[in-house]
Amino acid sequence: MKIKKIIAAALALTIVDGSFNCIQKCSFDTSVIANAAETTTTQKASTTTVTTTSSKSTTTAPVSKNTSTTSASTSVLSTSTTLSITPVDYTLGDVNNDGMIDAVDASVVLAYYARISTNHDGGFTELQKLAADFNHDGKVDAVDASNILSYYTYISTGSEKGNGSPSDNTDDNSKSEAEDISISLDMTGFGKNDLDMYAVSESVTELKGSLTGKDRISKLEYTIKNTDEKIVSSGNIKIDDNWTMDDFGLDIGSNTVTVTAIDNEGNKTSNSIIIINANMDNLSRTDADLGDTDSDGLNNYFEGKIGTSPEKADTDGDGLTDYEELILVGSDPLSVDTDENGITDDTEDPDEDGLSNIKEVKLGTYAYISDSDNDGISDGDEVLKYNTDPLRYDTDEDGLNDLADINMGFDPNKADTDNNGVPDSEEIVPQEITLSLEEPEIEGLLSVNIDTETNGDINSNTFLLNVYEIDLLASSAPGLIGVPVDINFGSDFDNAKVTFKYDESALGDTDENDLGIIWHDTENDQLVLLDNTVVDAENNTVTYDTTHFSTYAVVDKKKFTVKQIESYISQHVLTGISRHFDIYTDYFPKSADSTKYNNAVAFCDRIIDYGTKMNT
Repeated sequence: MKIKKIIAAALALTIVDGSFNCIQKCSFDTSVIANAAETTTTQKASTTTVTTTSSKSTTTAPVSKNTSTTSASTSVLSTSTTLSITPVDYTLGDVNNDGMIDAVDASVVLAYYARISTNHDGGFTELQKLAADFNHDGKVDAVDASNILSYYTYISTGSEKGNGSPSDNTDDNSKSEAEDISISLDMTGFGKNDLDMYAVSESVTELKGSLTGKDRISKLEYTIKNTDEKIVSSGNIKIDDNWTMDDFGLDIGSNTVTVTAIDNEGNKTSNSIIIINANMDNLSRTDADLGDTDSDGLNNYFEGKIGTSPEKADTDGDGLTDYEELILVGSDPLSVDTDENGITDDTEDPDEDGLSNIKEVKLGTYAYISDSDNDGISDGDEVLKYNTDPLRYDTDEDGLNDLADINMGFDPNKADTDNNGVPDSEEIVPQEITLSLEEPEIEGLLSVNIDTETNGDINSNTFLLNVYEIDLLASSAPGLIGVPVDINFGSDFDNAKVTFKYDESALGDTDENDLGIIWHDTENDQLVLLDNTVVDAENNTVTYDTTHFSTYAVVDKKKFTVKQIESYISQHVLTGISRHFDIYTDYFPKSADSTKYNNAVAFCDRIIDYGTKMNT
């Protein structure tokens, strides 16, 4: 079936960190392989003897139809129990009942799982389901396929022969009965995974190894087979103690490389390894057909892997080429309606931007990203509403992205909307930006808003940042309400209105009419209370008109001022200086009325007098 080919190809081609993964990134449980290698089912007339053997030696597990055995070279503990069970005619893992457990069985299981996952009949008999349930969890799914393929790899590498694990850089697990002929493969530089498979992502032009007993060998050869058991490369190797295999190719995915020595009597000694290849150069040295007969963008080799027609650009006839479906859209090139929702693949709109798949393909936009050029406007709105280019961030190249043009009242298709000779990006227009301060570290403020007239897009070049515990001086301001905010403005401006909206219920004992705004004078490293702050108690806002930006914060003016004066006095008392008028000059605006002035002077006199007495 075509779906079987697609899934088999996916299994062969999916490579993650040097190892294979199944469609759902199934993990490989070595205990499953161990169980499969040590325990199988034997059909008998009425009873079956199941023998479980525990041993520290290596277990050999030959696979034969309807029959399995368990053997160990040295048994430490052996127990035998005779049970009366119903006769069963299947071999665990041999799903297609051909007498072998191999990649084909894994492919069949994946195909079954794909069918039942889409509410189709899987097509398995009850015995096939038993054979496919490799991990005995009562389900047939991608995990079973992964474990079957892993078991196939396990026995293909010779691990079932009981020769131990290969060394880090060489595979030397094959010797003749005479013990004087052996083949080793030098895998230095190859990444190796837990399943004794090697992964390559770069071009491999040669493979080296060593040989013992060369005087008895008449021929040294190699074969390389892919997951379909097809020979993709083969040839002879010059017989030598240290041999080199070159001019060979590898299929994409799993390759079984076997080096065989034939002695003078015709006896064969072989050693095999698994190489996972992800490099097209290695594939090009095989007889794979890399042409593109139907000019759909997929080479014939790959089309053969996934089951599409190499002679028909649109295999399923849904209006999208095989390449467009597989690479650009992500739909199934073998199904007119991949998700079976009654909408054909060409008319689907997976990113919900108002454009169908076939429309997005023709435009060159992404079928699965609603805003291809990331300008803040969906592809559909750009095409159907604003007539802008969905692939260009700034359609009219005026320095403003398309969304900024629209928000600022300009034509996104015209660099100088009013034809006054000034590009839209340099026009001075009213703009504002707001930062929400809800759920901050300290309650009290809800938001801060900047309202000004400037050029450029204020939403793109202005940054408002909560700097509580970042700006430590502002964060420790006496009488602080809420959090300090740093304002970084990216355009020129003459005047801007900074408005904080406060939460009246979170002010505590602070009278809202006592609220004021301070700014952090970083040059002198001090906090400055700003005059002319306007409190709008009806709308719960505090506003200040500024000509520059820095870090701003809202404070209770009384608490802030008293603390500042106390600090000032304590510093000056220690030096014996009583400059209370300097205190007034430094901390109270000269525009203050006479009553406030007199109160300040009297207050300062009393504190200075008290401090002087304490100091003496």
